[in-house]
Amino acid sequence: SALPSVRSLYSNKTLEFFTHETRVITGQSRVAGDTSLTSRNNGLPVSGRGVTVAVLDTGVDATHPDLAYGSQVIDNVRVLDFQGTALGFVYPQVLGGLVDSDPIMGHGTFVAGVVAGTGAASRRYYGGMAPGARLLGVGAGDASLFFVLSGFDYILSHRVDQNIRVVNCSFGISGL
Repeated sequence: SALPSVRSLYSNKTLEFFTHETRVITGQSRVAGDTSLTSRNNGLPVSGRGVTVAVLDTGVDATHPDLAYGSQVIDNVRVLDFQGTALGFVYPQVLGGLVDSDPIMGHGTFVAGVVAGTGAASRRYYGGMAPGARLLGVGAGDASLFFVLSGFDYILSHRVDQNIRVVNCSFGISGL
């Protein structure tokens, strides 16, 4: 490793998943049964029940067993914004009631599973951090997420009728 011609070294290890241990590492297991919190929740564990989380991302594939459309995913939309294509203001278009609003990337589906996946595909072994929460999938584009601002507009205009209490935005930029 000390030779000048060696550029890098990689360990040849088997990839291990720590999904189940993540509940302990993040504190989710402790919070779910915390008596000071459960007492304010009629003695029930904290699960996200009664809360809608809007996942503003590439969309959500609600054909996944952990994210069933109509129960876990209460609605699934894709927003399209045509600003700059004509003079004046052009209202964003919303395609709603989609079972799969994440047909290309899968990132939003992954995020939705981390947030509120039921664990149905793994006999409840793996699941989201708040499996009692309901999800609103808002697809704002694929790799580019060009329509994020229109996605925020959609979420803000539906916060009451969809009972949106949390918005998850798991995207970023390179900083360049």
